[in-house]
Amino acid sequence: QLSKATSTSVSTSAVSTSAATKQTTAIESNYPNDEDLSMQRHDEETVLSAIYGDDFTLEEGAWHCPLYKLRIRPPSDITDNGMNNININKSCANQSHNPNQETQSTSCELTLQIQLNRKYPYSVPLLQITNVIGISTTRIADLFQRIQNKAKECAEAG
Repeated sequence: QLSKATSTSVSTSAVSTSAATKQTTAIESNYPNDEDLSMQRHDEETVLSAIYGDDFTLEEGAWHCPLYKLRIRPPSDITDNGMNNININKSCANQSHNPNQETQSTSCELTLQIQLNRKYPYSVPLLQITNVIGISTTRIADLFQRIQNKAKECAEAG
């Protein structure tokens, strides 16, 4: 009886595994091949490098996939066609004023780390916010949730 139960269990497991394999294969057939994904990543790296310059670094991360690190900070000012200068550092100054502090910093920045995986952009990358300066924990938590939601939305769209 034990061998009959084991045999039934194994064959049910084999059917489930076979069905899961077929489903996974069907899903994976909708993904571009690794070469296409690699070219898409390269294009993204080129764009990120052009936008962030020295504030963008690329490393080899987990699974031999790219790890993007973006240092995000406001510029000291933005020029709008040379006509209007806008100082964005004030947007970081939403910190509470401490009169006992000798120097009041109005700068803020963070590093967004994006660990891609083999199926990116069809799966959500691992995200992490580090090196936070001048931004409250509450705002970081809200920002992280927004970034995570956007990453999920983008992964669903591919």
